[in-house]
Amino acid sequence: KSKLMATLASVLMLSASIVGLGSSAANAASAPYIENFDAMTTYSGVDFDGNTTTLVTNQPAGEGFTSGTAIKLDNQGAAWAGTKFILPNVNNLLSSANASASISVYSPDALDRCFDLKLENSANPGINTEKIVHVTQGWQTLNVTYTYEAAKPYNTVVLMPNIADVGCGNWNGGKPLTTWYVDNIKFPGAIDAAEPVVVVPRTAPATLVNFESNDSSGYAITNFGGASTSVVADAPAGGSAGSAAALKVISVGEGWAGTTFLKKPAKTSLISTGKMVAKANIYSPTAGQIIMLKLENPDVPGLVAEVRATSVVGWKTYSFDFAGFNPDVKYNKVSIFVNFTCGTGAKNDSPFYVDDIAFLGAAGAALATSAPTPFTGNAVIRLAGADATNTFNRQADADYFVGQGWYRGGLRTFTKLVPVGSTQHLTFVVSNAADGKNLANTTVHFVFNKEYSGSNAKVNIGAVSSTGAQQIVDGVTGSDGTVSFDLVNTD
Repeated sequence: KSKLMATLASVLMLSASIVGLGSSAANAASAPYIENFDAMTTYSGVDFDGNTTTLVTNQPAGEGFTSGTAIKLDNQGAAWAGTKFILPNVNNLLSSANASASISVYSPDALDRCFDLKLENSANPGINTEKIVHVTQGWQTLNVTYTYEAAKPYNTVVLMPNIADVGCGNWNGGKPLTTWYVDNIKFPGAIDAAEPVVVVPRTAPATLVNFESNDSSGYAITNFGGASTSVVADAPAGGSAGSAAALKVISVGEGWAGTTFLKKPAKTSLISTGKMVAKANIYSPTAGQIIMLKLENPDVPGLVAEVRATSVVGWKTYSFDFAGFNPDVKYNKVSIFVNFTCGTGAKNDSPFYVDDIAFLGAAGAALATSAPTPFTGNAVIRLAGADATNTFNRQADADYFVGQGWYRGGLRTFTKLVPVGSTQHLTFVVSNAADGKNLANTTVHFVFNKEYSGSNAKVNIGAVSSTGAQQIVDGVTGSDGTVSFDLVNTD
């Protein structure tokens, strides 16, 4: 890190000789001011209105982390509580050559909080200017540009974290304690014209949010409008292969209820040229629901990008193509809306599940694939049909069962007289779980007299005595009279 270029210990004394305008504004000097706190042994800033600042070396790690010494700000009390650094009044933090500033800030959570970087003249409080920036969770570098006016010299740097509390608009005071960290304050000032201004570049790294224990995306959940979420380990089968966790989302309340799940640093974007498609594995309990992915830039109100998809039942990998939006714009905040009704239409509490949300080409897990689970319950064959002879003859040939691994108790032939137009059913137990001889495959064949091959044949899976059905499977009739049923284990 650079060394402190202006000694602060003496200039923070508020004596008349320091705070008085010793020179005219026109003669105020412009010099770079850099403070990284490594040279400080005792904190020499001035806290005010509830803020307490200390020097630390155990600041949190993370993206934008800087080693060495930083300052820790325990901020509470007045809406504007903070700390400040006062330079000699002959200094001016800005110049006509460069009126920019940068500062490393650590915000404690993903709530909508603001950081105020204000400049003042210590002798004339009426000379001031400020930049209020919405911050994201963790470390970030705030880069701001002021307007230079020679008649308005600024010699005081004022830091006000969590200005006006959550939402940046509560000026009633009494805000609760939040802890912030600050490092690398830099006002380039009057630099050589040939020296480039250091600007943190825009980045667009591949990002995957999968809610696993090793998820490194930095996701943080904020619900709104009545949505509720939880990271669960019991998502429905068929989701992301190898997944141990997914986000369970219940969208009730407002039609626009949703969940913000990721906010990246201000210079980061979740889309870029050639990488405009985001993907997600999503389980929907019903078909026809609107699922929306929304990108935002929280520093620019109204700068949003939205893409919608229509749900199918069960798991599906959805693609959200943002090709219609400017790839050079920084979208660093993302929210998801399920069962989205735009304020109209009924809402319900059936849960959705979301997993492996991938941006900028990140590789999310594919949906799991597995062989059907062998059916182990009771299969009751109910046959309904009629012809001119009123005879319904169903023969079950043992050969069809031996090759398929089915339990068979021997050849059985049933003849049932069914009146024309009747809805009577013939019931036959293929396998009974109670006798321990369960079905061992997922397909079963029966042979009907060929003249009845067009009859309506169904499998009703459930208890033998049950009049209802856990599952009804229509038979697929072959030209030779064979009817096949594909069964799914519902036990």
